[in-house]
Amino acid sequence: MSSNRRKFPLWATILTVIGVTILCGLGTWQVQRLHWKQGLLADIEQAYQVDATKHLIGSDDIMAAWHEDRLALRGTAIGRFLKKSFKLGPRTLNGKQGYHLYSPLLLLDGGTLLVNRGWIPADANMPPPPNGTQRVTGILRKPDIANEFTPLNRPVDNEWYVIDFAQIASEKNLANLAPYVLYVEGTDTGTLPVPVGQKPELFNNHKSYAIFWFMMAGLMVVFYVLRFIVPVKARR
Repeated sequence: MSSNRRKFPLWATILTVIGVTILCGLGTWQVQRLHWKQGLLADIEQAYQVDATKHLIGSDDIMAAWHEDRLALRGTAIGRFLKKSFKLGPRTLNGKQGYHLYSPLLLLDGGTLLVNRGWIPADANMPPPPNGTQRVTGILRKPDIANEFTPLNRPVDNEWYVIDFAQIASEKNLANLAPYVLYVEGTDTGTLPVPVGQKPELFNNHKSYAIFWFMMAGLMVVFYVLRFIVPVKARR
């Protein structure tokens, strides 16, 4: 009778527990990412429910959005442009190489806001910002994050590849620089720069990923039961 008894599958059990734990951990992480992404999407939709031309934004509004970790805020900033523009790139538009043109805007309340005025071709000179007090309408959001392939900024040569607020504030001597960029909204009218302020598009596949990982965990449990539990019960 003892010959019919099978040895307890210790290693198979350990590996199954480890695998299920990892898979469930990945599924849980995707659920957390799902809630985070849903919050960002709700933030974007909220931003586009207001009339940006009538919603004035100043330093207090910008810092409040920063503390709330908001992704986007649309509105109109009032101030005058400083003669400290710079190009950041390369950036493409309709397959053409070029740059994004940035100019700091001195707000009425004394704060400074970087304004992405739009795209210019690689061979174009930097169009100067308009003089006097301006009303600049657009979407206020955090700039793109650099990756491992992004070159380092070269402030000495006025070559910029990524928005580094501290570095830009130091190099351009900008006081109270806000931690957001205002991307000018508008349409291509044939003049430079071409506005690039557009509604952010975020892909939300986290629900599908979460289902996948939980299903893999369930299948691993099923395989374990069919391989080690069911045969033992069938012999009894």
